[in-house]
Amino acid sequence: MHQIPLRAKVQCLSDAMRGHLRPIIALVLLAVAAANSVQAATVSVSGTKVIIALGDTENITDLNTSTGAAVITVNTVGSANNTLVGTPTGVTVTNNTVVINTAAFTGFTGFQVLGGHLAGGNAVTVGASGIDLTAVTTANTNQSASISLSNFIGAGTLNVNGPILAKNGGSVALDAFTVTITAAGDITATNGSVDIFSNDSISSAGDVTSAGLLQVRAVGDVSVSGAISVASVYARSSGGDVNFNSTVTTTGAGGFISEATLASKATRIANAVTVGAGASALVTGNLIANNSTLAAITTSGTGAI
Repeated sequence: MHQIPLRAKVQCLSDAMRGHLRPIIALVLLAVAAANSVQAATVSVSGTKVIIALGDTENITDLNTSTGAAVITVNTVGSANNTLVGTPTGVTVTNNTVVINTAAFTGFTGFQVLGGHLAGGNAVTVGASGIDLTAVTTANTNQSASISLSNFIGAGTLNVNGPILAKNGGSVALDAFTVTITAAGDITATNGSVDIFSNDSISSAGDVTSAGLLQVRAVGDVSVSGAISVASVYARSSGGDVNFNSTVTTTGAGGFISEATLASKATRIANAVTVGAGASALVTGNLIANNSTLAAITTSGTGAI
């Protein structure tokens, strides 16, 4: 009888295990490498909109637009190499630009930046020069700007450091896990709506001007420090306070609605809320005046509070 030494047996077993594990280890390493690589944004046209879909780990450090005659250039500074899907009329891309010729793409109605699908989310910053869809000289249609990093369910960080202007009846829609808008981040939607959504918190110091509805909705705190002049307001927090720190003026039938749903939270106003057009003001939950001199809610005509 021949006996194999224990050390040799262990070595044989170890070698065999390594042989079986090598393909698995290789797959794991490939998966890790893919997760850590920056995937390029894909640019496509859906109907009359340009869609900029970010890779799962891709960020934009300075999202802005520049215009010349009928051409809008969306600059995606910091993103990976943009890739165009198909050959849409009037749309071309370079590494960090999306060029839209509205003289050729006459039906153009705006663009949307979409986040990826990883839990960490994307980070997008609208730069100081901002987004302006009003400057082009042709295709006088309603043109909207949308940045959707969480698709209303996930992560993503959005910082707005410059103005955003939609064209005509175009709308502005922003959603991310956290949304921070500085005082330079004024939003104008002349005849359209403005919708800001967060799965965490919203801090907005920019002015909002619109002949449509302003919606600000978050799971956590909603803090609005800029002046608001819109047709109507709907603000809601399911787990935090709703704060209006500057003046709010509404001119439409929708009036002013604010909801802070937790019993321990409140709608807090620090300046005048003026509700016009005979519309009503409705506050669900607690209401707190943060400034005893300036804070007031006023309606006109048959408008109720």
